[in-house]
Amino acid sequence: MNLRSKTALLMALVVVLGVVASGFFSLSLLHQSLRRSVLQGAESLARSNAEAIDRYLDETLQDTEAMAAQLPRHLLQGREPASLASYLRQLKKLYPKFENGLFVLTPQGDLQADFPVHSELHGKNFAFREYYQRAVQERRAIIGHPYVSSRTGQLVVTFTAPMWGQDKELLGLLGCSVQLASPRALGGITQRHFGETGYIYVYDSSRLMILHPLAQRIGKRDVPVGANHLYDQALQGMEGSGETVNSRGVAMLAAFARIQSLDWVVAAQQSSVEAFAPLRLARIKVLWVLLASAAFAAAIGALAIRRVTFPLIRLQKAAEQLTFDAPEAATIAAGDVDKTLADLEQNYAGGEIGGLAKTLREQHQRLGKSLVELRDAARNWEQTFNSVQDAIFVVDKKCRIQRLNRAASELFKLPGDEIIGTPCYRLIHGSDQPPDYCPGRLTLASGRPGQAELIDTCLPGIFEETTTLVHEGADGEPSVVHLLKDLTQVKASAEEIKRLAYYDSLTGLPNRVLFEERLLATVNACLHSKRPGAVLFVDLDQFKMVNDTLGHSAGDQLLQVVARRLEGCLRQSDVVARFGGDEFVIILSHLGPGNNVVEIAGKLLKVLSQPMKLGGERINCSASIGVALFPRDGKDVETLLKHADVAMYQAKASGRNNFQFFAAEMEWKAQENLRLAQLEGQEEESGQY
Repeated sequence: MNLRSKTALLMALVVVLGVVASGFFSLSLLHQSLRRSVLQGAESLARSNAEAIDRYLDETLQDTEAMAAQLPRHLLQGREPASLASYLRQLKKLYPKFENGLFVLTPQGDLQADFPVHSELHGKNFAFREYYQRAVQERRAIIGHPYVSSRTGQLVVTFTAPMWGQDKELLGLLGCSVQLASPRALGGITQRHFGETGYIYVYDSSRLMILHPLAQRIGKRDVPVGANHLYDQALQGMEGSGETVNSRGVAMLAAFARIQSLDWVVAAQQSSVEAFAPLRLARIKVLWVLLASAAFAAAIGALAIRRVTFPLIRLQKAAEQLTFDAPEAATIAAGDVDKTLADLEQNYAGGEIGGLAKTLREQHQRLGKSLVELRDAARNWEQTFNSVQDAIFVVDKKCRIQRLNRAASELFKLPGDEIIGTPCYRLIHGSDQPPDYCPGRLTLASGRPGQAELIDTCLPGIFEETTTLVHEGADGEPSVVHLLKDLTQVKASAEEIKRLAYYDSLTGLPNRVLFEERLLATVNACLHSKRPGAVLFVDLDQFKMVNDTLGHSAGDQLLQVVARRLEGCLRQSDVVARFGGDEFVIILSHLGPGNNVVEIAGKLLKVLSQPMKLGGERINCSASIGVALFPRDGKDVETLLKHADVAMYQAKASGRNNFQFFAAEMEWKAQENLRLAQLEGQEEESGQY
């Protein structure tokens, strides 16, 4: 073996040993770094979700306290389940997160009212429930322990708030029950994953599984003592992270954070196999580097005899590196290419190699700078795209999704890579073809922006879809950008405003504004169909006495009972409204042979005269009713209401508890009475002076 071969072999051996040593050292550092990084990420995830759960529980408890404070006390003291259930129904609309229902217990624990209504449970005693006992003993709003609801089969938590009277006496308890696994509650937490095998779960001090990606494990205590040592340590107060084996025998990197107020534990974990997968890849790469280094070292000896061609070989390699793709070229810009070209330029200045090296280096630097700028611009655009709160996605001419932002992925509840290539109408409408009103199809056909409101789709709510045509790629292939804006809350707010504007808050009946609109429409319809109708003006006879004797609360209850009785006597097509005070008005439309106004008015008087109990007192109430027929007594709203009012006063003048039809002489008599009253007033005024 000659000196050249020995030198080449020695160089190869030194390089291989150096690579092996550095490889093992690097792998050790990589293992520690990976473990630390995964555990830190898991700890951060566990803490952030624990804080999120704590905020949700605190906000929900505050909502429960607020509802309990605002619940009208007369509904509790009046023992009216129907009115109380109606009020709970309105609360349910305002607080949809209480999916498992709202209910009111008496101070003794009996179920007084609930919504949704379960009449079979009314009167049943729930004093044995943990949430009842704690709320009564601690005299404050509490969060109950999780339990499986017998009605829904879901794991629920009941937020309970006591309701106090003016003398601090307990009037009842308001219970607000949420389904923990619902997306409106904490269900979204189980959908948060990190990596392929990482997930989050929540359990309490009794080892009850509260939240878990596997629905069949929720509500069970399936982790025995000793099956997972970190799981057990967390129950003893430990917060932190480490390596463990879970109850299914899988090695995990796990982190635990506690929710102290409820003694719940939030755990975030990832399998060790996935966490250390990069380490296995690194070992394979080290082996390849070892083999490559040996070959490289052997080649060095051979290259030594070709020193003359060495500059050309270096220049050739540098030129070949310039053909790499954009990300790699941007990385190389600060690496070996510049150094190689600079050395060649300096060592061979004035020659062809030096001049060529200078030209290549300048071109490479300009290319590297441009690639870095392009990569930064692309990163900034992607960040902006994903920061938009509305869902945005781009589809091709076959409606297949090509690109989407983070909000769209969350809306469709699927990872982005699973959504790519899926037709958008399948995700939005659940169909195999786009609907005829699809704005994307109209935009592709016309080139103009499109817009549509999406109702009753697979999406969770009401959305406004806006589409715009764009041309992407070198071939200018048309694509459509879809933007989905959530209108659910806007629509709900508009409906609530409409309800407040058109309905009486005490009785739930239409108010004067809505009544006059409906009367105008009914009169026009009856004139068109040539079928008569009637307006009934109903005034309670003893309302002031009830108010003065039993108080305004009893008066309000009386108005509510009267409203329900009036509704029960009428057809669905008829309209009853509260006109103000103790006055009600009724529209009877399209009267025929089977709809006699006399019979209907008599039925109303009979129903209203039936005794009722208010505040423990038996009350007898009656009413006076004035009737104006249309088109006979008037063809406009103002005239009909005036004539019905005149007839009602005639009924009162005739002894009350009766009804009178309007007649022309009634109006003349009313005007004459008004004139006489004015004359008497003028005489009294002149006599004073």
